Amino acid sequence: MAKLLVLAAAAMAMSVSASAMALDTRKLRDLQVDGFLGWNSSLGTAQFTALGRSGQYCEYLMSWESPFNPNDVQVCVVREMRTPSRPSCIRNEYHDFVSIVLGGPAAATYCAGFNLMGADFENVTLMFGESPWGLHGVAIFPGYFPVVYPVLSNTIL
Repeated sequence: MAKLLVLAAAAMAMSVSASAMALDTRKLRDLQVDGFLGWNSSLGTAQFTALGRSGQYCEYLMSWESPFNPNDVQVCVVREMRTPSRPSCIRNEYHDFVSIVLGGPAAATYCAGFNLMGADFENVTLMFGESPWGLHGVAIFPGYFPVVYPVLSNTIL
């Protein structure tokens, strides 16, 4: 069941990455759960710092702030696929191009973050693309019944 859920989420993230772009490390992003009508629809905010090249990927450290306490921060290492036309990780952190961004078990990296209640989790899987409207894709929180959130981000800064 869990593997089927992860495969479905991966297919969704791949489909939205058709209009994806590179990560802009100069932006602070609010990670909103799309379509959630509750009193808190934010998973927190994310800021990216470029770490450099790792094989076929450019790696970034994502500082993930709690939706309720900005002093509570988790970290997630995300990987962005390098393309033949854009192989430079230095240029990729400022320029847009088609790619996909993965974090956690989907990218064989460490990823911890927050759910809608502000509870912290390890082994969070992130599968994002980026469009003119921001990062979009899914965040999968582990457990006996994994929880999948459709995520759209808004740029704060």
